[in-house]
Amino acid sequence: RMKYIREEIQDNPYITETLRVLPVGGFRSAIGSFWNAVIDDLRNKIIFRSIKLFNKEMHPKKEIVTYDDFQDNVNDEMLLDGAYKIGVIGWEAHKVLKQAKETRHIFDGHPRSSDPGAIKALSMIEDCIKYVLSQEYPPQIIDIDEYIDLMGTNDFDRNEFSVSDAISDLPDIYKNELINRLFNSYINESCSSILRSNIEFVAPYLWRVLPKQVAIQVCHRVDQEIIKSNTNS
Repeated sequence: RMKYIREEIQDNPYITETLRVLPVGGFRSAIGSFWNAVIDDLRNKIIFRSIKLFNKEMHPKKEIVTYDDFQDNVNDEMLLDGAYKIGVIGWEAHKVLKQAKETRHIFDGHPRSSDPGAIKALSMIEDCIKYVLSQEYPPQIIDIDEYIDLMGTNDFDRNEFSVSDAISDLPDIYKNELINRLFNSYINESCSSILRSNIEFVAPYLWRVLPKQVAIQVCHRVDQEIIKSNTNS
């Protein structure tokens, strides 16, 4: 199974340590070392995907900016939940990795626990490879502030494929924020013609991927604006 680990992390010190202790029966140590490799990979993937969204979703006691910030402010449970919420891992991986975390907690975190044995260690390692260490980095999430600023300029790429790709991969919390911020800008009298035109271009692509409850909420806002307009006229 080790051959399925992504090539660029095969020399990860936690992985090489695992390979050193497994042949001599160091299963407890192997479980601990391999879990550290998983945590390391998930941290890097979260940073790449969107550290801003992780902070927004998980509300750590201190804002996470750098890799080292994870150490004292994000435990394994929060890391797994955050990775799932921002799309670094899927539902199945989230469930299986919770079990792997418990395996690590029992057999590496408690020295007086029973010997995990080869089957337990190799099963946990196989799951970690399948759901994390063999998986490529997820797509990056657009920074909404930067994206809206760009929409207000002539440099915005009005390419249907690039717009669709940028929007479709957004987690629901970002889709909600983006549609409401674009709506606010569009109804603002000071909205530039460039931004308004680009909002009209982007809106149909965003509308197609909105969660139902968000679409309903936006429809209510449109109705309110129509009523307000009729009242003013």
